[in-house]
Amino acid sequence: MSRIDALADALPRLVDGSARHARLAAAQRAELRKALARKSMRKLADADPELGAHVTRATDALARQDEAAEAWQKSLKGAAKRWKASLTALSDAHPDRR
Repeated sequence: MSRIDALADALPRLVDGSARHARLAAAQRAELRKALARKSMRKLADADPELGAHVTRATDALARQDEAAEAWQKSLKGAAKRWKASLTALSDAHPDRR
């Protein structure tokens, strides 16, 4: 197996590893969202406008992070497919393959 083939074979593991980490991060964000949405936290936030503003900003940031993570995974999958195709073409054109 050439180095090109080894790199092409490693791409799915890269995508899978990234997806696994993204799922873990999403679960952590979901837990944080639950904590911010608890009734006791809402009461505190309602009593203190500054805290309420921080909670709102944190909740918005979590939503943006979810969107960014989803876009990253989609982009990574597309890039991995293109890289795999390019590496396959390069491998097929390699002098040792002729």
